Amino acid sequence: MVTDLDNILPTRCSPEFLSELVKILRSPTVVFNQQGMIRHLSPSWSGLLSVPASTFSQLFDQRDRADASALVSRLTGIDSVTNFECRLPNGRWALVTVQKLDCDDRAPLWLGTTADIHESKSLHRDLTTHNQIQQMLLNVSSDCIKLLDPHGHVQYANAAGCRILNIDPAGGFGQEWIKLLPRDVWSQAEAALEQALSGETARFVGPSHDEKGLIEVWDSLLTPKCEPDGRVSSILCISRDVTESYRVSEELRRSQKRLAIASRAGKLGIWELDLASGSLYCDPTWYEVMGRSPSKPAHRISDFLALIHPEDAAQKRDISQIAHELAPKGEDYAREFRIIRDDGKVAWIRAVASVISDLRGNPLRAIGYSVDITREKAAP
Repeated sequence: MVTDLDNILPTRCSPEFLSELVKILRSPTVVFNQQGMIRHLSPSWSGLLSVPASTFSQLFDQRDRADASALVSRLTGIDSVTNFECRLPNGRWALVTVQKLDCDDRAPLWLGTTADIHESKSLHRDLTTHNQIQQMLLNVSSDCIKLLDPHGHVQYANAAGCRILNIDPAGGFGQEWIKLLPRDVWSQAEAALEQALSGETARFVGPSHDEKGLIEVWDSLLTPKCEPDGRVSSILCISRDVTESYRVSEELRRSQKRLAIASRAGKLGIWELDLASGSLYCDPTWYEVMGRSPSKPAHRISDFLALIHPEDAAQKRDISQIAHELAPKGEDYAREFRIIRDDGKVAWIRAVASVISDLRGNPLRAIGYSVDITREKAAP
């Protein structure tokens, strides 16, 4: 590629010298005047032009001739080398270098040389497209995605991250990440950042308060990017809003607590049967209601059915079979039967259960309770 001919051009170029010069240069070369009219053209242009060209702009693809013409109009202000990118008639990208010449007749001429940059231009275009696609995918996400430098400053954030952290995407990067968070999670964020800087993936769940005083909960994962020498060059931090699942979990925890209190107060023995595996779980109150020692845990439905009085054998039908029958109807299981406790005493039990199915209606679990109704049965 020829970009600067100062070291080989004579002080003043004769027409004969310029004619010989363009013949020996391998890259497409042109000498043109201030009006853009071609004076000399190298032979390498012959394989590129389908029709003869008389002006500088005609040497290039139709899409770039306006840029070439604009360059010609600025020639009087060009005293040194200038470059511009354009497409040749064959569609390949080229870097055109234009340099002013001093000639014997004192009429200024310009030398234009070209270098093929099609491969690098295509690679740059592909990388740009790839980056744009990545940017679109990141901005579609509702997660707060940030890239932190080793000092904990925000180098990049997606659209959601900019909105959540109140960062100006046009020039607000460089701020300290921790200082952008609510103060009540600073200690957790600092510990996670320190762990990530040591080369380990870190995670923390931080409940905080928004500007309205409502609780928000964010689950943040910090993944370090390590260089071959082990040095952490950046940290990818992805934060997900888990406020709703946190509230559901808290409500479930409170419901379970209320249920446990009601179970103890009302002497309800809670049990749960996995219909696929047949495994059974019974809470402590169930063992009390059934008069069975917790040292003899009931792990299978057969352990449950073995307690039923022989005279109530008709009630021993496998609940898993009943569950498959009741699930499509949305009905609950309810049975009353006698049991024989570990101490040999007989008691009446009412068992009630509901079947939980998947989205396709297949029964998954039966959850219910057992309650002692002996006194109720003995009442006149």
